[in-house]
Amino acid sequence: MKSSNDISSSLMQNHTTAEFVFERIKREIITGALKPGQRLVERELTGRFEVSRTPVREALKQLERSQLVVNIPYRGVEVRRISFEFAQDVYDLRLGIEGIASYLATLRATTAELVRLEHIFNTIDELTSKGQRDDVMILNNEFHKAIAEATHNQLLINQVDDLWTTINSVRASAWKGTARTEGSRLEHGKMLRAILDHDAEAARHVTEAHVRNSWKVVEEALQIERDSGDDEVLSAAGADEA
Repeated sequence: MKSSNDISSSLMQNHTTAEFVFERIKREIITGALKPGQRLVERELTGRFEVSRTPVREALKQLERSQLVVNIPYRGVEVRRISFEFAQDVYDLRLGIEGIASYLATLRATTAELVRLEHIFNTIDELTSKGQRDDVMILNNEFHKAIAEATHNQLLINQVDDLWTTINSVRASAWKGTARTEGSRLEHGKMLRAILDHDAEAARHVTEAHVRNSWKVVEEALQIERDSGDDEVLSAAGADEA
């Protein structure tokens, strides 16, 4: 019989492995390597990641809670397909939450947090010039999350973290082109400048404008899909750094 220490060790190892599998699949969804509607077969995942079924099952459940995948009866788990209504709900929520986050971050950010935010922005610029799309997408998440963390409001930080997991499912479907790269970079620059200048109202204003512009691109991509006869899957080009 296993001792309590052995059981605890085993559970911890499974949890760590599950987190590893979750993060790997999450990144592939965010960057578009896994497409909307693509099935995630447990047996294939255990072989690809060289792990047992338990952590794979835990990772898939976590992905489902994050709304990156859905579990369909008699079909199994697949990458979430994005409807217009779902995407609109996400961006309506984003408009309110991120505007407030930028406002509060401007008032409460420490010097270290401002330095970190500026560093993330500059790194995104550098990676964009090198064409490192996947890394830019990941760091774009970090830019918005760093603003939330600078609010020192744990409820808001949790909301933004959950929201960005959902935003990623929308962006991953939409991002196939580079139409928004420069526009998004300029908007991020305005957000950063307002926060560094301690202008809370301006920070909220430019952040809300950024979200509205991002939604326009997603909305256009969705309309293209609707016109093509598929109103469930968002797969048109354009939503680079949302």
